[in-house]
Amino acid sequence: ECFDRSIASDSSATEPLVLKGDALLAMGWLTEAEACFKQALIINPDDATAWSACGACFRRQKRYLDAIQCFEKAISIDQSDAITWARLGRTHFQVGHIEESLYFLQKATVLDPSCWGAWYHTLVVYAELAKRRNDPTLLTEMERYVNSVCNFCLSFLIILLLVLFSERSKVYA
Repeated sequence: ECFDRSIASDSSATEPLVLKGDALLAMGWLTEAEACFKQALIINPDDATAWSACGACFRRQKRYLDAIQCFEKAISIDQSDAITWARLGRTHFQVGHIEESLYFLQKATVLDPSCWGAWYHTLVVYAELAKRRNDPTLLTEMERYVNSVCNFCLSFLIILLLVLFSERSKVYA
């Protein structure tokens, strides 16, 4: 109900509709979520977040081609959103477009190295490619990719410890 009141108070804003749709999607109310995303897109057809969220809803409904179209539209508006690239990659994987999937997932990890879902699904795609092709060189490439993930994690952990140590030393100063 609080979402509906904020929508009524500012009909030009799409954010409340997208937030409501996200909540409905999380609860599994796919038809209602889709309606929110579509309403947001009527208000603002250039809302990349709404396009991406609508694509996520379609993917949950197993409407993969509709989902891909939504993700591509979102990316045409905002090419910097790693989550949308990762969603596009996962959806391509689900329809069997393995090469495309790998490209989109890797793009997501480059845009946002903290996009853990993209890292995970990239490894899944490498494993599937290696299995399909029976190609041991892909396993080497996958190992190199895993090492880059581990190096990122290690670097992140070191920075986190330095920040925590720095904050702790301020308390004792």
